[in-house]
Amino acid sequence: MTPPWHFDRSTGTLALAVNNLELGAVNSVLLNCGDARMQFTSDGAVETRGQTITAAAIETHRIEGGSIELN
Repeated sequence: MTPPWHFDRSTGTLALAVNNLELGAVNSVLLNCGDARMQFTSDGAVETRGQTITAAAIETHRIEGGSIELN
């Protein structure tokens, strides 16, 4: 049986091939890549930062919130 992950030492790349991936943390989860970051905290906050952020949808793209600020 082949494991669902592969690590390439030459590139430092970890590849996962799974049906579902669940990450859990008590306080926060932080994803970083260069200057881009996405953080999820236990109080329900989600922060996304990057030079350019693109959101697209084939069908309805819904934005909901108590208030929504643009610029």
